[in-house]
Amino acid sequence: MMMTKYLTLLSLILWMLVGCDKECDVEITAYQFKDPQPLPSFTLESAFGQPTVSQEDFANDFVVLDFFFTSCPSICPKMSRNMQRIQQELKGIDGISLVSISIDERRDDIHRLREYAALYEADTSTWSFLRGSREDVFGLADALKIGVLESDLPTSGGFDHSGTFIVVTPDQKVTYFVTGDGTEDHEVDDLICFLKQTLTDR
Repeated sequence: MMMTKYLTLLSLILWMLVGCDKECDVEITAYQFKDPQPLPSFTLESAFGQPTVSQEDFANDFVVLDFFFTSCPSICPKMSRNMQRIQQELKGIDGISLVSISIDERRDDIHRLREYAALYEADTSTWSFLRGSREDVFGLADALKIGVLESDLPTSGGFDHSGTFIVVTPDQKVTYFVTGDGTEDHEVDDLICFLKQTLTDR
């Protein structure tokens, strides 16, 4: 696996850590960075609100971050549906930000990102859709140990990328990523449980 040398597999028994109640009594298995690193610095264009955002705009929040592109024919729709589900389940709870970063500089302009956000009924006050130059976006993905490649395969839509959901803690440390990428419903259920318990207990 691409990240084996960077990460250690841990079983995180979250009810022991955050006191899960009867409505949210789960175990979550995730990869945890052996030595959590600060969220890399970035400045990217935003499809909503202020023209550009940086990592500092998400300080003090839990952040769930993914990489996608709007014409993706494979995993992106499932990833975005799960991001939508995270937003719906945590509606009204403060301290959560979702961040989706396009890897397709050429096709995903601001207008296209806005259309995509509308497709998934995104509340853009907490779900950001960002874009930037190939150098900036691919560089950020590389710093986060997320695989992003251009691809000539006709079924790829032009890119081959990981479906990983990165989880950043409020102190802006890159701490976890969800196993099974962002496409496994039961693992997203566990992530929702963890975030809901942690945020409501703060």
